[in-house]
Amino acid sequence: MDRIVVALEGLIHAGKTTLLHTLGQKLPWIVSVEEYSEFTRERFPSIPITLVDVEKAWSFFLELESERQTGIAHDAIVVLLDRSVLSILAYNFAIEQLNKALQAFSWSLKTLCCKDWLFPTVCIYLDISDKEIHNRHLTEISYYQRILLDSVFNAAMRNFYSDKMLEHFPSLQVFRIDACQDLKSVHHEALCIIEALLKKVIK
Repeated sequence: MDRIVVALEGLIHAGKTTLLHTLGQKLPWIVSVEEYSEFTRERFPSIPITLVDVEKAWSFFLELESERQTGIAHDAIVVLLDRSVLSILAYNFAIEQLNKALQAFSWSLKTLCCKDWLFPTVCIYLDISDKEIHNRHLTEISYYQRILLDSVFNAAMRNFYSDKMLEHFPSLQVFRIDACQDLKSVHHEALCIIEALLKKVIK
């Protein structure tokens, strides 16, 4: 039986972590893997200025990704990731759009094939507007890089998830959910997606 690796992707405040926990409660047989921040006490790398910065950040997240894989049973049928390597690629894609000379995304793609990532087979993308990001951020006390709240940067991130992602990874199954709607609707849609995927695998 093939393993289904589902990545919950989306911009800041899209509700990925909340959805991960909800699905974990409703589908206790799936393996839920927490977001990168749960695996380190270090602050995430700052906005890269040079290619060396890009390489260091890539190594930083590679180590976290390797740690996240530890403990996942080989017979796990469904693995649910709160973000994945797709998030890192989306970030680097947006960085490259702001600074073409940096080539952050291009470099990441070239090195990706050399890395042992737990690459997702399915992406559930939670689509959220800038207005809703702003509204949710008003009630948030955690630290976030300012760039993650920048509309120009986030437009580039959306471009990756809407076009570039499938251009470079055509075999990836992508499901999009409007994250601006009420939580119950978002979670119901995601639950239906995973249950449908499982039925196909079992058949």
